[in-house]
Amino acid sequence: MKQLFNKLTNEYDKSIVTKKDYKMFLIVWIIFLAVISTIKIFREYYTIEGSELYNFLKIDVPNYFPFSIFSLTFNSTILVLAIPILLLILYSLKTRMNPSKAIFIGILFSLGLNFVNGGIENGFINTLTYGDVTYYYEALKIENWVSWLAEFNSNHLSMLNHSASHPPGPTLIIYFLSDIYSVIPATITYTIFSFSNLILFYFCLKQFDLSKVNISWLVLLYSVIPSFNIYSILCVDSAFLVFFNIFLLGLIKYQKGQNKKGGAILILIGLVLVGFFTFAVTYLFAVLGLFAIYNYKLKKENTSFRMVRISIAVFFLVYYFIWQFWGFNWLDAFLTASKSENPNGFMLLNHPLNYIFTRLEGFWEWLVFAGLPVSIYLIKIPFKKFYKEYPFSIIAIITIVLMLLSGAFRTGETGRVLMFTYPYLLLALKDLEIKKLKYLFLICISQSIIMQIFGFWIW
Repeated sequence: MKQLFNKLTNEYDKSIVTKKDYKMFLIVWIIFLAVISTIKIFREYYTIEGSELYNFLKIDVPNYFPFSIFSLTFNSTILVLAIPILLLILYSLKTRMNPSKAIFIGILFSLGLNFVNGGIENGFINTLTYGDVTYYYEALKIENWVSWLAEFNSNHLSMLNHSASHPPGPTLIIYFLSDIYSVIPATITYTIFSFSNLILFYFCLKQFDLSKVNISWLVLLYSVIPSFNIYSILCVDSAFLVFFNIFLLGLIKYQKGQNKKGGAILILIGLVLVGFFTFAVTYLFAVLGLFAIYNYKLKKENTSFRMVRISIAVFFLVYYFIWQFWGFNWLDAFLTASKSENPNGFMLLNHPLNYIFTRLEGFWEWLVFAGLPVSIYLIKIPFKKFYKEYPFSIIAIITIVLMLLSGAFRTGETGRVLMFTYPYLLLALKDLEIKKLKYLFLICISQSIIMQIFGFWIW
């Protein structure tokens, strides 16, 4: 197997990420693990329980740093699918790639590796019902969705964990699908949403002056990075990932200038729909603000500020009408969820050590789920090049760093929660040669296979 892997990788340009780069990444990872383990051991055995030092040294970081939700296992289904998956990889590398083929192959990789992770039942169907804090169990309590929505704010904190940390959208979509049919159509719907994201990313890339082959390999790479491959079918996040990608498509269209009105409409549609499903819509607010600043600083163009003001004003106007007609107060729900996320206030002030390590956890998990070679390559890009040539990527990175520094994503899970950021990162790869894209694809699909075989990622 090792000889086959070396033979495959030798055909492509490995200079993009060297062995030294991987070693450095691994060394930093090991240092983090060593420091975390030392703190936990010292706290457990060398401090007095309840003392100031004992409380100060408490860090909410998982043992399998940086994976917030993970259990070590061996999924033997790979023994059945090993040859088909290997043949599909070989076919991908040898065929003349085009967008349709890339999307279809990406679908097969997602289906195949999710089957590896749990078969039909655990890999697809039970993902909605696993655990006792999911949207599904909250949806089962709904008798009348109109009344439930009207009482959402008053019942917010008493809801199960996932519903309490999100707007009504995820719970309601499960309610409608599962109430009418069963859990299976909801799973099928998520799967369709998942594949729709590959198509939307294709349209995003199509806005640039790229060859069909380049676009195809970027779409295929998107389908095999660990975050998308593991989570896009497993959870409701794939549904609102579609809305995030609609927003990104609008942003690109607006920036390219060929259809600013169409772009602005897509931005607004994405913004409003994302807001009904996740409070991570704040990411889009920040992206819009940085986008306007970028255009003003680099292009001396200030019309973006007007577009941003209108978009945010319409967003809150829409939710004002929803509040008046259906009783759901979005702003109140957001403030409630924010307070429950950090009940003691800003973590840096009340628990600085925990703040530092949970921030590292969130950022490191985000990098790992992007695919190690992708993250390492992006880290190596000089800031000036990032700033001038890849505005969408640098804006996304700055936004995520700011959100993490603000104390967001206290419980981690950034590999899943921030799945919507990876298309922005991949836009920084759009000018790479095909040989380099093929190498990134091969390493990322290998990483996803290993993670699917030896890990259980359902929370």
